[in-house]
Amino acid sequence: MLARALSAGMIIGTITIVLLTTLSTPTTVGPVGILALFAAGYVTLIGLMTFLLHAISRAVVYMFRSVSFRRPLLPLRLQKAYYFSTVLALAPIMLIGMQSVGEIGLYEFSLVALFVIIGIIYISRKTI
Repeated sequence: MLARALSAGMIIGTITIVLLTTLSTPTTVGPVGILALFAAGYVTLIGLMTFLLHAISRAVVYMFRSVSFRRPLLPLRLQKAYYFSTVLALAPIMLIGMQSVGEIGLYEFSLVALFVIIGIIYISRKTI
């Protein structure tokens, strides 16, 4: 069910991005259109990163299947990959938004990186 919802969100988000960027300009679309563009980008990135994280975790488990560890390596569940991707997908959107209102320096980039690190640590500790 989650995979279908993510796929549908990615398709709708991509179509929205294509339509907004080809049919209008930022001055004609207004603030609501710019918000829709950022939201569509976020939804699209969530889907892409979820499937990418899930595929990478399955590949890592497959590559290390002959190596024995104390606990067996298990692939990342799609739901947990979704949780991680909600934080990871927000970083590029935040950076694009910050770039649109001013420049991005080392300080701003490090704040976004700190946000991502704290979010990943929180999710890894709170989810099973």
